Amino acid sequence: MSEAVLDIQDVWKQFDRRGAGAPQVARWLGRRHRDVFWALRGLSFTVAPGEMFGIVGANGSGKSTLLRLIGGVGRPTRGRIAARREVGAVLTLGDAFDPLLTGRENALTAALVAGFTRREAASMLDEISEFAELEDAFDFPLRTYSDGMAVRLAFSVAMSIDPEVLILDEVLAVGDARFQARCFDRLEALRADGRTILLTSHDAAQLERLCDRALWLAHGEIAARGTPAEVLHAYQDAMRLETERRAHVLPETAGAVAVESRFGTLEVEITNVAVLGSPDSAVGLRIELLPHAPVEEPIVGVSLHRVVDGTKVLDVSTLGDRTTLGRVGVPTTLELWFDRLDVEAGNYRFDVGVYERGWAAVYDYHWQAYPLEIPPQSSGFGPPRRWRVL
Repeated sequence: MSEAVLDIQDVWKQFDRRGAGAPQVARWLGRRHRDVFWALRGLSFTVAPGEMFGIVGANGSGKSTLLRLIGGVGRPTRGRIAARREVGAVLTLGDAFDPLLTGRENALTAALVAGFTRREAASMLDEISEFAELEDAFDFPLRTYSDGMAVRLAFSVAMSIDPEVLILDEVLAVGDARFQARCFDRLEALRADGRTILLTSHDAAQLERLCDRALWLAHGEIAARGTPAEVLHAYQDAMRLETERRAHVLPETAGAVAVESRFGTLEVEITNVAVLGSPDSAVGLRIELLPHAPVEEPIVGVSLHRVVDGTKVLDVSTLGDRTTLGRVGVPTTLELWFDRLDVEAGNYRFDVGVYERGWAAVYDYHWQAYPLEIPPQSSGFGPPRRWRVL
C-alpha cells in the first residue's frame, strides 16, 4: 500500500492517571512517577484510499484513543501518524458540537470550520436537516437532543461536508433500521468515490458488510488483523474461551448454561424477561438480573431480529446509551422502553444478554427468545408525517 492515505508507524500513547501536572510534581518531590499507563503500544498499519477499515476491541482497548489521534486530537507519545496531503478533513462525529447552540447553528459552524463560505454552508442546511430527520428540532438547542438525534445530526453534517477521511466511532448502532440503511448506502457511495472510512462497531454484521479489512485491539496492542471475518472470528473466539474458562470455576449453583438458545457463565443470571406494551404503542422490556457474586458495571444488551429472514433491525446496550448499573450485588430489575420501534409490520424476536464490563465475557445470553408481533395498523413505520389535501 505505497499509496496509503494513512500510515501509522510504531504508535505509542501514554496517559497520566493523576492529571497533566503529575509528572512534574513527582520530579519536584524526588519521587519515581509510576501512575501512568500506555493506552496504545507499538501500533503499525496503513489504510488505502477508498478502503473501509474496521477496528474492534473491548472498551478500554484503545480504539477511541487511536481514532482521536488519527483525527488530530492529541499526539502520539512515540511513533508517527502520517496522512497524505490530499486529505482535506478527518472528522470524529460531534466532537466540536456546542450543546448551547441549536442543531442548525452547529451544522452551520461545522461547515464554516471545514472551509465552506457562509453561503455554501447555508445552502447545505436543508439537506442536513432532511437526512437527519430532525424537523422542528433542528432549531432546538443541542442539549435537548437525545444521543440518537445528536449522532444523526453529526452524521448528516459529515456527509454534507464530504471529507476525504471519515472516522465513525460506535455511531452506526444509533437510529432505526431504515436510518442505518441510508447511512450504509451513503458510506458505500463515499467509498466508491474514493473516500476512506475508519469505523469501530460492536456489531459484527456491520463490520463484515462494510469493511475491507479490520484489526482487533486488546490492551492497546494489535491482537489480530486481516479480513473482517478473520478478525471477528479471533475476537469472538477469545470472548467465548474466556466465558467457558470462567464457567468451569463457578460454584455448582451457578453453573454454565450452554444450550441452543442460551449461553454464559451465569455469574449474573437473567431470571426473567417480560415484553411490555402500552396504550400509546410504546414497547418495553423488563429484565430481571440475579448476581451470584457481586460484579462491577455489567452491560445489558438488547437486539431485535426479523423472523422471516433473521435481519437484525435493532441493537442497543446500556453502555452505548450511557446508562451505568454500577456495582450489582443484589437482584436488580431494569426496564428499556421504546417510544416506537419504527419497523415494518411482522414477527420479531428479542435477544437479551448481560456481559462483563469491557465485553470480556458473557454472563448470560438469551438468543431470539422473546417474541414480538408488530401489526400493520400500529407499525408506525417511517418518520412522523402528515398529509394535506390542497
